[in-house]
Amino acid sequence: ACTSTNDEYGASFVLSQKLGGYEVYGRRITVSTDSSGNVTYLTTNYQPYRSVQNSISISEEDAISSLKTKYEENTVNFENKGTVIYSSDEYEDKPIYVYKIEVSSLQYNDDNNNTALVDEIVFVDAETGNFIDSESNICLDTSVRGEGTDELGNMRFFDIEKINNYYYM
Repeated sequence: ACTSTNDEYGASFVLSQKLGGYEVYGRRITVSTDSSGNVTYLTTNYQPYRSVQNSISISEEDAISSLKTKYEENTVNFENKGTVIYSSDEYEDKPIYVYKIEVSSLQYNDDNNNTALVDEIVFVDAETGNFIDSESNICLDTSVRGEGTDELGNMRFFDIEKINNYYYM
């Protein structure tokens, strides 16, 4: 899949990596051009994968059921966002099929019986139903204004979050 954006300074084209018809989560190639259409910048974290290390053996419902014990019954919503290939961290050299599931709730009780918010993307192994990883969509600390120069030398402003003295986009 390719998405593009453009403004008076040029355009950016983002191509998501796929393997066997499935998106390789987080892997992409980005090409930026100036206003004349000349390529000015190329970034990529593409990996030349040829195969996936597991199979899709469980259903979406089974994947969601495997999460219900982790989040207990207080979690309001589990929504499957599709099957993708996961290749981060220890899976970089051996990518696997996962269900990408959005988990959200106003509150739930965690393992220590503390009340917490949850809004995250969870990755569940599509063969075993095991929890693989999660990415939080919650920023609870300070929102600040960031600035930086883009690949064409133009100053850009954007919102960032400061959490425990670290900055996140």
